[in-house]
Amino acid sequence: MNNEEREIDLKILFANAFIKWRRIILVTIICGLLAVGYGAVKIMPSYSALQSTYEHDLETYQTNLTYSNKQISDTEAQIQKLNEYSENSIKANINPYSEAQSVVTIYITSGETTDAAKQITQAYQVLASSGMNYDSAASTLGKTAQLINEVVTAKSNSDANTVTITVIGQTTNQTETIIKSIISQVNDAENAMTVKYGRHSIIVGDPATQVVTDTTLLSSTYQTSDQMLSVNVTMNGVVNKISSLKTALKTMNSSKPVAPVSALKTTAKKLVNYLSFGLAIGFLVYITILVLMVIHRKTIISEDELKKQYGLKILTLVPRKNLCGRTRFDQALSRTVDHAYGIDDKVAFEKAAANISAYAGEMKTLLVINDNVNQDVNEIIANLKAINPEVKYEMSSDVNESAAELNKLKNADGVIIVAERNVTRFDNITRSVETVKNWGKEIIGSIVL
Repeated sequence: MNNEEREIDLKILFANAFIKWRRIILVTIICGLLAVGYGAVKIMPSYSALQSTYEHDLETYQTNLTYSNKQISDTEAQIQKLNEYSENSIKANINPYSEAQSVVTIYITSGETTDAAKQITQAYQVLASSGMNYDSAASTLGKTAQLINEVVTAKSNSDANTVTITVIGQTTNQTETIIKSIISQVNDAENAMTVKYGRHSIIVGDPATQVVTDTTLLSSTYQTSDQMLSVNVTMNGVVNKISSLKTALKTMNSSKPVAPVSALKTTAKKLVNYLSFGLAIGFLVYITILVLMVIHRKTIISEDELKKQYGLKILTLVPRKNLCGRTRFDQALSRTVDHAYGIDDKVAFEKAAANISAYAGEMKTLLVINDNVNQDVNEIIANLKAINPEVKYEMSSDVNESAAELNKLKNADGVIIVAERNVTRFDNITRSVETVKNWGKEIIGSIVL
């Protein structure tokens, strides 16, 4: 055998290392705790500075958060207001192709100067535009006064001393209700206007109501790439504004300030990193050491190595005595490193005796060589004798030790090699095998402990 070349089953190699998993865990934990201790010594002197930084960052965060929340709240309020407007607005819900429209003209006559007449005309125009009380009409139509006010327009003609009032709506009932309210209030305001601006008289023409197409409300483009808009340009503006605000709101929510991490959490996180590093290093280093120890001890770790390196037949596998099977993990590892795990010793020796009878043939004296074995080989021989009493077994702990041991080899018909996993070294087996071959003796096989 070339001792520089050795084929090792990695599964068995690592299983032999992990057999000591309790020790691995202990070493790993100790390394982790040492790393935490080192981290604490390194980090703690800067804890006060971390706490000061945290307090400053926390104050800044709270200020920014308050501002951010206010922006979000204001934007949500705007969206809600626009949604309510889009649902309740008369103007935004008018179909431009069938708009109801009521028009009334107020004629003003005055005995005052031309400038005075123009002033009175302007006063009535202002009254119609922004001085009306629409509470009664709003109650009748189920709308707010503000929504009614936006469908009313008043235009004055200073040269003709007229004020033309136009009301638009979804239905003629809406426009007629509103125009009646306006006419009533204009008539009621005449006396007050006379006191304020001078003697004059007004004639309110008959209101005219009709359904028209309103090109000023008609949207030229009412389809975008992602949605169908209204033909009403006012509604389109509301929809686009809501969409814009929702996009802004999404951005605000995603970019809210992040709370600073407390000094305690920062320190704890760093210590956890030290712990993780210590555990990982402890685990990897110790596993590496155990694996290297298994390799460099140059002891056999499985029966397959005897078959591959020396071509020896395996007469039997005797279950290892030093394996612990208290947990399922222990048992799984034990089955990996010991293919005889769970087999009764008696069954193992009966198998050995049967194989010896088959391989030894007419041989009557067999030399059992057990170089560097911790277990009691006399017990093994006693078990074999009990099963095969017709075979004589001699024992040699080192066939190369003395002439007496060599005489045992000389007088033997065949040889059995006893090897113990993780104990018997390859060099011992090599010397014994070479000596046996030099003497021309046949090796029946090996009993692996």
